[in-house]
Amino acid sequence: LATLLGGIVAGVSLCHVVMPVTVDEALALVPHHTIFSPIASLPFPFFWNLVTAHLFEASFLRMLLLTPAIVILVQRLERLWSLKSLAVYLVFTSCLTSLVVLILEIVEVARTSHERDFFAPTRGCCGLVVVLSVGLRHAYPLDA
Repeated sequence: LATLLGGIVAGVSLCHVVMPVTVDEALALVPHHTIFSPIASLPFPFFWNLVTAHLFEASFLRMLLLTPAIVILVQRLERLWSLKSLAVYLVFTSCLTSLVVLILEIVEVARTSHERDFFAPTRGCCGLVVVLSVGLRHAYPLDA
């Protein structure tokens, strides 16, 4: 899972460097796309954005720095958790984190009346790194 997740982060981030608008529209957390369907022929919202927004970086340099960290953190967790439990943990926490971000963005748009923010993409691997760090902290508690 570690090399797969690292490959996904690197691959999608490289795709974002080549075609940023397409990747942002399809995979980044855009509040409008998550609530309403942006495509008339596709009548359901982009709920997968809740998970996929954590799987790529907009900056090539950040991707180069974060991908090895993600692979190392996942490798450490793979030793303790089964593949299924690790995948469920990552999907569940990514969805909850994205829901909180989505709600905060909607509240901010309602508070400030900046409608452009409703269409602005949010993406980044920092949430994934935090989720993996919390998992490691839970797996290896510090003795007081």
